[in-house]
Amino acid sequence: MIKYINNLYLKRCSVLLIRKQLTVNLVIFVIHLRCNNGII
Repeated sequence: MIKYINNLYLKRCSVLLIRKQLTVNLVIFVIHLRCNNGII
């Protein structure tokens, strides 16, 4: 039972981490585009 809960928690954490990483990548991408276009 505890093992099952741990697996669930780990999956949720990894999903949150991936989502966070994607958000960071998106922000960096947008800033990069703006800098390339000279719009800051």
